[in-house]
Amino acid sequence: MSGPAEIWLDSRVVRSFKTEPDLDAPEDVEQLRYVSSERVADLVRSASGGAEFFIQVELGAGGVMFALTNFGRIFRQSVGAPEWEIVAVPDFGEALDT
Repeated sequence: MSGPAEIWLDSRVVRSFKTEPDLDAPEDVEQLRYVSSERVADLVRSASGGAEFFIQVELGAGGVMFALTNFGRIFRQSVGAPEWEIVAVPDFGEALDT
């Protein structure tokens, strides 16, 4: 795709858009799907509901295990440690805003 990565649309214009692909479009015309950022945010919020659980576990050097949860948190546990501890990670959101 050669278009811009981000575009801004007037909500009055968006209301007039088609909600289904144009079946009569020529084959050489690529139809792009637009999903509003509000819809994406709603999907992310709905997916993060429920209980937190490990989605990936990795055994690191020295017998340290790392685990990633469905909420995006990272935990670690050393051999013989009584429980998992959360790994502090930097807040990348603030760095990306600058």
